[in-house]
Amino acid sequence: MNIKNLEFPREYALRKEGENMPIVQIEILEGRTVEQKKVVVEKVTQAIVDSLDVSADAVSIIIRDMPRTDFAKGGKLANEW
Repeated sequence: MNIKNLEFPREYALRKEGENMPIVQIEILEGRTVEQKKVVVEKVTQAIVDSLDVSADAVSIIIRDMPRTDFAKGGKLANEW
């Protein structure tokens, strides 16, 4: 493999010199709308930018929708609440 010919995602080029690339993982119960997810992504990104002094382009967010049958609290599955 020739390292000189590797291509990197555009986000890597947008980072400030020496900037860490925060990755945030959010697990939520299924059923949220795309609009709700957009709001969360915008607010979480801004919180990371403000807290860690990184550019918004450096922040990656992974949202995982969790089936209500795959989460329990207080001894009951979420689909039983």
